[in-house]
Amino acid sequence: MTAAKLLCGAVVGSGLAVMMPSLASAQASTQVPKYNEPVASEANRPDLLQDIIVTARRSEERLQQTPVAVTAFTSDDLSSENLNNISAIQQQTPSLVVQPNPTSSMGSVIGIRGQLQNDQAPNVDQSVGVYVDDIYVGQTYGSLVDNYVDIDRVEVLRGPQGTLYGRNTTGGALKIYTKLPTDRFEGEARLGYGNYDRYDISGVLNLPVAQGFALRVVGSHVEDDGYGRNVTLDEPLNDKNLDFIRAAMKVDFGPDTQLVVRGDYQRAETNGFLLNPLFLAYGSSTHIALSVERFGAAGTTPEALDASLAIWNDQVGGDPYKTEYALSGGEVSELWGGVVDLTHTIGDVTIQSLTAYREIDNVAEYDLAPLVTRNHAIQDTRVNQFTQELRGSGSAADGRLTFTGGLFYYLLKADDVGTNFLLPALDGPVFTIRTDSETKSYAAYGQASYAIVDSLRATFGLRYTKDEKTLSANNTLGSACALPLALLVDGVCELTQSVDASNVSYTLGLDWTPTEDLLLYARTSRGFKGGGIPSRTTADPLSAQPFRPEKVTDYEIGFKSELLNRRLRFNTAAYYADYSDIQRTVIIPGSEGGPSTTAVRNAAKATIQGVEVEMMAVPIPGLELGGALTYTDAEYKNFTDGLGEDHASERFQNQPKWTASLRASYAAELPFGTLTPAVDYYWRSSADLFPSGGAARELRVEDSYDLVNARMALELDDPSLTITLWSRNLFNQHYDVARFDTVQSNGVLTTTPGEPRRYGVTVRVAF
Repeated sequence: MTAAKLLCGAVVGSGLAVMMPSLASAQASTQVPKYNEPVASEANRPDLLQDIIVTARRSEERLQQTPVAVTAFTSDDLSSENLNNISAIQQQTPSLVVQPNPTSSMGSVIGIRGQLQNDQAPNVDQSVGVYVDDIYVGQTYGSLVDNYVDIDRVEVLRGPQGTLYGRNTTGGALKIYTKLPTDRFEGEARLGYGNYDRYDISGVLNLPVAQGFALRVVGSHVEDDGYGRNVTLDEPLNDKNLDFIRAAMKVDFGPDTQLVVRGDYQRAETNGFLLNPLFLAYGSSTHIALSVERFGAAGTTPEALDASLAIWNDQVGGDPYKTEYALSGGEVSELWGGVVDLTHTIGDVTIQSLTAYREIDNVAEYDLAPLVTRNHAIQDTRVNQFTQELRGSGSAADGRLTFTGGLFYYLLKADDVGTNFLLPALDGPVFTIRTDSETKSYAAYGQASYAIVDSLRATFGLRYTKDEKTLSANNTLGSACALPLALLVDGVCELTQSVDASNVSYTLGLDWTPTEDLLLYARTSRGFKGGGIPSRTTADPLSAQPFRPEKVTDYEIGFKSELLNRRLRFNTAAYYADYSDIQRTVIIPGSEGGPSTTAVRNAAKATIQGVEVEMMAVPIPGLELGGALTYTDAEYKNFTDGLGEDHASERFQNQPKWTASLRASYAAELPFGTLTPAVDYYWRSSADLFPSGGAARELRVEDSYDLVNARMALELDDPSLTITLWSRNLFNQHYDVARFDTVQSNGVLTTTPGEPRRYGVTVRVAF
């Protein structure tokens, strides 16, 4: 029996145990509710779980009646649980992994169900799509700053997405929805202070200007001295200075037409991120450079090499929040954009036009190793993207048929210049990568669900996508051209390449609602992640070869249940995914007997299977308990590099096999308000943080660790004031969030620590 069958059996078995009371109830009653029929009006009752409305399938549905694996956070969840950025929600979301970008301290790398794209080059597609108010955001620069202010909800969809969304992704989608203007005057102000001299202030103002016309403005400022220190130059690290403003205008042109115009601007600064020494290979270029920096002309002697290695090793295992950089670094990220959202309803059909533009300017300067100037890099990235989506949705056949279809266009242009000062102590050259890239994507999609009977529904979706990518590179190593000479035209150091790819993706599903508190579903879907053109080419023509798209075919079964008169919610999903044409950076032999090099190749096939369990309960009024358990088994079926070496035993990057989370809160009613203490716990098993590196596996693997967060909120009735004491990583657990392994090329392995204990107080007043 395969592992997949065992997983499915486990889900079915646990599902039957949960379902038995509900099925027994169903046999005693012939009334079965129609889909998304509202439950009895019991809003805000402290003894019941509250309904959550999501738009995971492009229409409003109750979370418990949505036959896909999705985790949702409401505005109250985000506020009460101090979830203020994309990284914070991973501790409560099955299969979600968020880590810092290795070349951008404020950018993120997002993975779901083992699907993670570590390369953040602008022309490389991501495995997980990020959407803000249904607008696809192609880059994650600036996403780790604390900008979750006035957010209506966050939805995390797991598994391939394509037949309903702007871009086709293999891992899932992260959807962020900001609050719309309302027809009443309201607002809030928030002030916070925490350790490491963290200040944050934000405000929201909603103005009903006239009948059917309202404005909403949000602003925020965050200062944080950072928990890291560059002791060489006495400068902070992992600090932040953030300003952002967001505005939305809503105009109702009668009952059938609505216009929403949104705009936002964000600017964030930091001195850079922490890198700690972990391993240095004896005799490597980095080792020699360190020795020459410390001992001058005598640095190449055996005695100096031994002494310099001792300097490195003395720092290994030291204070994880202090490091030594010879040069200052930093990052400035500016993002702005606008959206025009026009909706018109004709009978049972709603037509929506979404037009959006976004621009990103990101400049990062950093050292790629502490203690030694191995590579001091300056990365200047300018990106602008335009999207246009025309979508229609509605119902027919007396509501038994619901459908959504549309057309999507995506244009991304990027100028990217990376200047790398290589081993200056050894008079190394300057390696400069200059690229100008363009990505165009066209798509047509549609999805429909039909209620065969009131309790049984079938879903079918189809999507056609065509991608066109062009990249022009002008790479130099010192004064020499660092592009394949055989591919150049008239000897000009510029290489322009283009690739096209098309794909048909699908979704098939069946879901059954035998009672109003139980949903069972089965679905299969296929997604793909576009191919691309290498930007970091060398003089070897093989390093410039384009790579093909990845494909994932996913099979999923699950159930969602609400028991004990809506006091217990228990949801489970099990999946099995065939993953082919996997893009991996591998070593390949050089052309015509030249030295080996690295290149992106479609080098592997794999299977990923897992189980995701989520639970919430209200055992007594005011007490809310929750938890999640995730099992992920990602294994390569084959993985061979260009030298014929087998890598099938490698683990997937930053993918723990097990994660678990628990949380509890209790709202105690007082004569003047409510006091709510809360605590949450997160644990994950070990994970290989850089499996494709050259260091020994035990150096790349981060052991299992757990984190505890706690809060105490006092909410007053009059005035409407909330005071919250909070702490993240309460017990000051040390753990690493990333490792960067260049042992094969430069002989060095570094590590980045996670946040230490943070604590503070926040005061919020609403009006």
